[in-house]
Amino acid sequence: MNTDESPILETRVGEHLLVLTINRFHRRNSFDYATALALERALDRFDDDSTLHAAILTGAGGVF
Repeated sequence: MNTDESPILETRVGEHLLVLTINRFHRRNSFDYATALALERALDRFDDDSTLHAAILTGAGGVF
């Protein structure tokens, strides 16, 4: 699995799968503007990659 980490959103790519983990556990993984932009970029990546079949959205620190 490849990993591309950012302070706000961690993305992992596996076989036909994109896993997005919101990394704001100190804020209970709530969305702010920066999180929304990071998610938008990640979903654009998902839309542009025909090898990805599914995306999973989750939260770090056991909070989602």
